[in-house]
Amino acid sequence: MVSQDVFYSERPFFGTEHFPHGLAGSGEFSHIQVQLIETHGWAYQALEDGSRAPSNADEEHFVDVMNGQQDARTPHEKAWLRFKEKVNLKSQGYLPTGTQTADINRTSNRSY
Repeated sequence: MVSQDVFYSERPFFGTEHFPHGLAGSGEFSHIQVQLIETHGWAYQALEDGSRAPSNADEEHFVDVMNGQQDARTPHEKAWLRFKEKVNLKSQGYLPTGTQTADINRTSNRSY
């Protein structure tokens, strides 16, 4: 029997593609946010990309938040928005400190 729990996921979501040391090891998320994302991340992703239909009012509101139609009000919504924000910053070449990776990877042409 499939559970109809809010944001039910059958497997944990670790986000190691974006956070190789894990969500907890990244220092970007609170303990509660890590627990929510690891427990429900696959459901969040599926609801957002439309591969899963919302099964209750909480999930419907989550989809509305992800589509920009409502403000985030629940820990689920706030945790997933924070995850997306951090992934977006990393994909734009920014480190958590705000330093651009391009600046770090530049080499000097000076002769010593």
